[in-house]
Amino acid sequence: MKWRKDFLVISRFLITFILAVKFILTVGYLTPRQWGKVSTQPCAFTIYVGGNNVHTNLIVPVRTSEFDWSDELNLAEIGHHRSNDYHFLSFGWGDKRFYLNTHSLSDVNVGTTLRALLLPTETVIHIQGHFSVPPSRPDYQVKALKVSRQDYLNLSKFLVSYLARDNQGEPILIQKSHRYSGSFYRAKGSYSVFQTCNDWTALGLRSAQVNTPVWSGLAGAVFKHLRTSCRD
Repeated sequence: MKWRKDFLVISRFLITFILAVKFILTVGYLTPRQWGKVSTQPCAFTIYVGGNNVHTNLIVPVRTSEFDWSDELNLAEIGHHRSNDYHFLSFGWGDKRFYLNTHSLSDVNVGTTLRALLLPTETVIHIQGHFSVPPSRPDYQVKALKVSRQDYLNLSKFLVSYLARDNQGEPILIQKSHRYSGSFYRAKGSYSVFQTCNDWTALGLRSAQVNTPVWSGLAGAVFKHLRTSCRD
């Protein structure tokens, strides 16, 4: 019957398409953007990438000789702790609705997730203060890497550039987060399947000359290619 033939043709096409997409993404996952490139700049600062199997954050010192985050943010308004003594800040960018309504992986909502992936949506930056580098644990890993002075400054400028600001030029605080030392700020850019939180992390790392995968949509892909980008 004709409908059976049409069904078989469509089924084969869909299977072939899915396999082709999977192959392309796998290649992109495994392929670095830079091959054998080693910077001649001396290492100056250590930055960190933290995350789980779904999401990644950029973690940087609050103060260095090149950049002081207290010039850009009111550190006392970050989180419920209200401290000026944070030594590190973590930055995570993502879909506004998903971020504000998802306190843990158990709170993930299919509708919100699909909306974030399929439609360009508003974004926020989650900034969290830390008194020391967050430790790795079974559900969260932290990886350190060194960058040069200029690359660290470029990364700092990248992070600043994604903070939306009010008419007075101040970052726009939306609300305290579900995490004790974190707050959500209005961000620039739109979230979609083509620009995810991990793509944003990879974009920031590339501003610091850190190697990233061709396809950085998954957290595992970002972690896999992390290497120090300077001469130690």
